[in-house]
Amino acid sequence: MSAARSVLRKLVRTIDRDITSQAGNTEWRQAVYDEFRRHAAESDADKASDLIQAAADLNFHLQSVTAHKELLASYNIGINREKEQRQKLTDSARRVGLSIPRFNE
Repeated sequence: MSAARSVLRKLVRTIDRDITSQAGNTEWRQAVYDEFRRHAAESDADKASDLIQAAADLNFHLQSVTAHKELLASYNIGINREKEQRQKLTDSARRVGLSIPRFNE
């Protein structure tokens, strides 16, 4: 029972941090609570441990997706590198009082 509570707490924290706070949507949180309540009186120990493992796996998956999104954002995937580099050079030149010459492309 304490393992189920621990997994539930971790899963709800992950959902609150990564889903609810981002989108303002509490449906995921409510669905997790409903699922845990529905299986709270599970008498089969093997099925209960499988459900706890599934919840732990869902928590791991949600954390992994969040980490993946953060990595993509940190590497600026999807941003034109050449345009970004040109903007950095232009900004740096302006700081020291110079300007980048414009070429016809």
